[in-house]
Amino acid sequence: MWRYQMAVKGSEQELRWLNQQAQRGQLLRRIRGNWYQFQKTATRYQVFSEYVSGNVATEIDDQHTPFELLTRLQLTKPAVQVIYTGTAQTELQGARVDRQKLFEVSIDEQAGSL
Repeated sequence: MWRYQMAVKGSEQELRWLNQQAQRGQLLRRIRGNWYQFQKTATRYQVFSEYVSGNVATEIDDQHTPFELLTRLQLTKPAVQVIYTGTAQTELQGARVDRQKLFEVSIDEQAGSL
């Protein structure tokens, strides 16, 4: 099923909407512009999104984690990818990510590599 939604990719608003869809049994599979493709599932998922650089994005496929890679979206400005993952593990579904703290850590790491 395809649904149209205008939202900043990777934003709290988009993530809230994606998780509402997941709670209704519709799991994200693809994004094309403002069109989102979902697949029906009986499993309850929690969806997460994060901004990553290209070198990190390629490593995600190789990891064995409780998080399933749902889809990724390449942004041009800035040149990063939005990675969408999901988990069906109930102990991880209540997890909250402090995006501001992650942003600060990322900036500190980038400053240290200069």
